[in-house]
Formats: sequence, C-alpha cells, structure tokens
Amino acid sequence: MYSDLYFRPKRQTSVVLIVMAAAAVSLFVFFLSMGPTSIPTRASKKTLGRHDVVNYSAHQIGVFWKTEKAEVGWIAYGTTPQNLNQIALDERDVEAKKNTVMNHFVLLKNLTENTTYYYKIVTNDGLIGQGSAAQAFSFKTLPNISNPSSAKPAYGKVVLPNGQPAQESFVIITKDDTYPLVTMTKITGEWLIPLQYGIQKSTGKVISFQPSDAVSIEIVADNQVSAQIDAIIKNTTPLPQTVVMGRNYTFMSDSNVLPASTSVNGTGSKHTVSVLYPKEGAVVPGFRPLIKGTAVPGKQVKISINSNPGYVFQLTADAKGEWNISSPITIGAGSYIITLKTIDDFNRDVTLTRRFVIGKSGEAVLGDATPSGTITTTPEISPSVTPGGTTVTIEPSATETPTASVSGSLSPTPTLVAGFNSNLFLYGSAALIIIGAGVMFIF
Repeated sequence: MYSDLYFRPKRQTSVVLIVMAAAAVSLFVFFLSMGPTSIPTRASKKTLGRHDVVNYSAHQIGVFWKTEKAEVGWIAYGTTPQNLNQIALDERDVEAKKNTVMNHFVLLKNLTENTTYYYKIVTNDGLIGQGSAAQAFSFKTLPNISNPSSAKPAYGKVVLPNGQPAQESFVIITKDDTYPLVTMTKITGEWLIPLQYGIQKSTGKVISFQPSDAVSIEIVADNQVSAQIDAIIKNTTPLPQTVVMGRNYTFMSDSNVLPASTSVNGTGSKHTVSVLYPKEGAVVPGFRPLIKGTAVPGKQVKISINSNPGYVFQLTADAKGEWNISSPITIGAGSYIITLKTIDDFNRDVTLTRRFVIGKSGEAVLGDATPSGTITTTPEISPSVTPGGTTVTIEPSATETPTASVSGSLSPTPTLVAGFNSNLFLYGSAALIIIGAGVMFIF
C-alpha cells in the first residue's frame, strides 16, 4: 500500500488551464491600463453643438465645446498630429472623477510660445477630430506680448430665476472677429474675464479693447438655460446689474446706466426720482408687494417687474410727484427686479432698479443698493393705467435661444466608429482569473 501511494503518478497541472489563466491575467492587465485617461484609438461621429479655441495666449489655450447630451470629455494633445501624448482634463474634473456634462471647458497649460499644437477631443466613445479622416485640430500659441493693455476686466454676477447663484455656468465674451474669451462662474455666481487684448481670427493680430467697443456676452449652463447680453466694454467693468438666467439684457449706451439704483436727483433738479417700496433687498411677505415711489409731477413712469409672466405698468406721477401701482398683481415666491424708467426735470432719461424677494416668511430684510441697468423680459403682461381703469394686454414673444456654431477654422465634421465599454472586460477578466485559480487548486 505504501509503495502504491508513493509511486502513484502525480496529477500534472493542465496546460489548457495554465493558458486560460495566463490569458485572463493578460486581458485584465491590458484593460486595467485602458483607464479613464487613456486615449481611445477609434474615431467618433459625434456632432458638436459648438467648438471654439478660446483665451489665446503665449503659454495657455482653452478649448470649449458642447455635446448633444451629457458625457465625459477631455483633450489629448501634442506638438505633432501623430503623437498626442499629453492629457488635459475638463476644469471641473479630477483624475479619479469625471463629470458627465454638455458644456466642456479644458485649459492646455504650460505651452511653448509661438508653437503649433495638435489635439483631439476624447470621449468614452472615441476620438473627435475634423474632416472625414478625423484629423487632429490645431492652433498656434502667441509670441510673448511685451505690453498688454491695462484695460479693466469685465466682471459681474449671475443668478438663477429663483435667486440662487448660477455656479459653474460659462460666460463667453465675443467681439466681432476675435476669438472668444471664456470663464466659469464661481460658487457665488460671480465671474471675471481680463480684457488685456483680443486675437482676430482672420489675421491673427493682437488688438486692444476700447471702452466704446460693442461685445456680446453669452452665459450658458448645462440645464439649457442661458442669458444674452449686448453691451459696450465700458458697461462690463462691471456689468451694471446682476444677470438673471433666462433673460436678455442691453447695456449699449451711457445714458441708460446710472450709478445708483434707489434714487436720483440730478444737478439742478427740483424733484427726486426713486423707488420707495419695496426696500432694496427686502423680503416681502405675501404675494402682492406694495410698489410706490416718486418722480417729476405729471411725468410718465414705466415700471416693469421681471416675473414670469412679466408685468409692465405705464403710470403718471401725481401733483406731489408720487406714484404707486394700485392694480392688484400676484407673483410667486422668488427673487425679482423692478425697473423704473422716466425723465427728470430737464427731460433726461432716468433708469433705476430695485431688487426684492417674495418669501414665505414675513420678515423684511434690508440689503445694499446695487447699480442700475435695463432689462428685457418676455413674455410681458402690460397693464396700461388710465383714469378710467386698467386694461391688460398679453404680448408673448419668443425667447431667444442662442445658436451654437463652430468658430474660425475649427469646423469639425468628425467621423465615428463605435467604441467599447472596458468595465465589461474588467469584470470578465477578473471572473476568468478566479475560475482558473479555483480549478488549479482543485486539481
């Protein structure tokens, strides 16, 4: 019996099992290396809503693009189109976590001046390039600019319709033929963009911004809500009032923007134009706020409220210079802006604004005065106040939807070949390893 046990042939590990285990380990290592920052080798046919090279400088360039649906995205770039060996993540991403968003903003930093770079947009589905062959996009950094302009930066604040800060929204400033300037709002809804210089798309020349230059400011968010502002540079440093997402604004002239939003009494004027109630920043109880103020006796006063739908009132100040909205209006809880337009004793245009909140509580809170401005809201309910009563007409107008376009020479018509899901291979490889190890242990 001893000899039978001693001399019994020992079972040999199956060659097939060894091969299976080796293959499983190889697959596991391979797909583990294809992590979230690796560069896919397949092209993508995704259609970009917009695609811009932004914030041109000697050592840093931004790339802004919009996709049709929320997804992750980053940039692979290099100094030759065949070797895109560097990675730049979205400004809101970290290595371990990438956000699924529609608006993407990547900054390529520490670049070499006066150098051509190539890049492709990377998604989970593959690479986005330009043309039918999905070739790499390109840009050339600027040479060092020795004497940049000392112009003041453009800045302001953006809030949602409910009064909350519009954080992580994108502010895009465009002037004629220049490459856009882009920044992202902070957690407070505030933003700032330097206006040291602009770069012309057609010539590549550096230009300076002048106070009277007209610019377009677009503010976009992933929830598809946007705001559009037309202004001259002088009125963007800062913007004369907080911007509410979903509304359009115009700050094109000097006459319609005053330094105070509560009252004005120009030099030589006998009468004060003001909004007495509600108080600046007050939290008003109930849903029917008291709205009254002062103006030049007998002068027309136009009052608008940026509610939804909006209200516009045409009033006449009485013999004492007082006016009030006696017509009943009802607006829901939220943050609102009253805009007053009239003329002073010398027939000069006057525009004032007043901010207030309709709250659930009854406590009134006084806030700081803020600059004034003009606001355009749609749709509007326009009561016309006359001695015989009030007539109301509804004047709906379509809300402007910003049109996405591809700027400059970046007009990608990319191609797509479907990608893969590496998670499936990872799980499969791990399962093969476990099965193979178990079988080897048994035999």
